[in-house]
Amino acid sequence: MNYRQLHTLTYRFFVLLTVVPLWSLAGHIGSVKVMLPVEPLMILYLPLLLITAWIRRKKWQWQPLDAGVLALWTAGVISIPFAQSPLIAGKAAAVWGAYALLFYGSWRILPMAHRERNNLWKAYTYSYGALMVYAVFHLISLGFGYHNSYDMAQPFSQGHTLLVAAGFPAFLRSLHRFTQRSNPVPHFSFLLFFTFFTAVSFSRLYWLILPFFVFLYLAYHWRKARWWLVGAAVLAIMGGFIALEQIKAERAARKAWEDPNDHKTITAQILSITQWNANDSNLDRLNRWKIGYLMFQDHPVTGVGWNNYFHVFNDYPTQVTFYSDERVGKTENAHNLYLGWLSELGLVGVIGGLLFLVSQWLQWWRIRHHRDQFLVVAFLLNFLLLGMIEDFQFYEKILPYWLFTLGWIVAMAAPKRKIV
Repeated sequence: MNYRQLHTLTYRFFVLLTVVPLWSLAGHIGSVKVMLPVEPLMILYLPLLLITAWIRRKKWQWQPLDAGVLALWTAGVISIPFAQSPLIAGKAAAVWGAYALLFYGSWRILPMAHRERNNLWKAYTYSYGALMVYAVFHLISLGFGYHNSYDMAQPFSQGHTLLVAAGFPAFLRSLHRFTQRSNPVPHFSFLLFFTFFTAVSFSRLYWLILPFFVFLYLAYHWRKARWWLVGAAVLAIMGGFIALEQIKAERAARKAWEDPNDHKTITAQILSITQWNANDSNLDRLNRWKIGYLMFQDHPVTGVGWNNYFHVFNDYPTQVTFYSDERVGKTENAHNLYLGWLSELGLVGVIGGLLFLVSQWLQWWRIRHHRDQFLVVAFLLNFLLLGMIEDFQFYEKILPYWLFTLGWIVAMAAPKRKIV
């Protein structure tokens, strides 16, 4: 097998793996019991990618994000001998490293052509589009409601925010392509459907993030209309504030909170954005953050071990107040990426995480004159904001898209080489 054949085979295999949502849901449609999870495919794919890397070993040139990815993974490896459960920490390092090599390393190692890069984005976008259709029809069958929003795409996602987050990079790219008037009809269709999908998903974070990024894009691409957009944004904020006060007054008049199903209503979800003590999900996050900080205080240097938060969690609940028994036991992580690094990896992880984040902006600096440079900024900001309320570094349905996007950013700065 020559290098061209190896490249073609690896590229096609990666296109297959990019369609993660379809494989994830294949065994849960009707009575068909067929599952093709990504992990077994990774076992087959990694040796092929390593062979490709070995062939190109003399042509390797380090880029900033390479060092950042390696720094974060190294911090996880360092935590293994000091972890509360070294076995869990070791498995976490192996899994994160495999995903990094698969979804980030493929962009980095393969000298993919522009057409191939676009094909990967198309596969990702169409796959997520299929997931959205499935999730919407599933939600309709369940009935619209707060709890059902968690179930709308089971088993793909454990929550509505993660479900939306999995496709938000595709939304940003479609928005970017639409503003550039590049094949606008399919991109505009995707934008409309994704906006509707986000609205019915009860993802409060993306209720805020989505219009924020749309405003940034419009202000950036249509400079002549910038003051008009700023004025419209101010009016929208004022209108939203007035509407919020009216909602509060109306709910107070009828004592809406006395209804046991009140938390399922759209108004309660909107109010929970600013009234944290009125929502079980918000209170659960506060408790997890408190416990994450307590873990850091007990293990300040290397933390409790990568992905060990849930393993140690039961040692801490008595030290904080849980406002709802319904949320107790949902302890898979700290619900904050940065507190996850702090509690599980300690100061070593904070250093590795900071290097990882700084390297992303250094990578952007290398391509700041690229025509997609503003899109790159949007990608990085999206993951930074998502990290404030989610620790998604071990969600197997989020991690691929995160690393996929970072690998694409690196590929833009890589020197172009001809496949021989």
